[in-house]
Amino acid sequence: LTPSFEQLKELLDRNFASSDKFFGERLQSIKSICSGTKILEVGSFWGYFLYQAKQQGFDPVGIEVSQKRSQFGIKNLQVEIVNSFKEIADKKFDFVYTAHTLEHFTDLSTIFKEIYQVLDRHGKLIIEVPNFDYEEFGKSSLSFVGAVHPLGFCSKFFQKNLPKYGFKIIGFY
Repeated sequence: LTPSFEQLKELLDRNFASSDKFFGERLQSIKSICSGTKILEVGSFWGYFLYQAKQQGFDPVGIEVSQKRSQFGIKNLQVEIVNSFKEIADKKFDFVYTAHTLEHFTDLSTIFKEIYQVLDRHGKLIIEVPNFDYEEFGKSSLSFVGAVHPLGFCSKFFQKNLPKYGFKIIGFY
């Protein structure tokens, strides 16, 4: 459901504090590991992360495939959101952030290549996904994979696959 005017006003009045849409701590972490200001968010949803990043001095751009969600962020939060990597192919970013997005994909054949191509040579990538590590969590981890989350990831997936696209893994948290 599209957030109502009242819901958005309440979030903005509180600067998103005390909500699951507050990204202040993540943005402080990004500032501590990345000196640049150009951020790309993959999976921007309604634009809340982008808005808060902009408020903290970043130059953020988002990618959101849903026209409804991208238009909401553009119109109501005055953030820049595009619908595909093709629209930003000529840009370079200091940082790429994606949170709870990759597990919704049904095809990962191009995403890491696309991210690597827009990432500055010294840029950083942060990926947040639910931990579907079967060895660690057993059968309970399978209950989250399905129609909503067609893919499930564990650290071994990223250790094996990200270097194929040129990424150097710094750590898992």
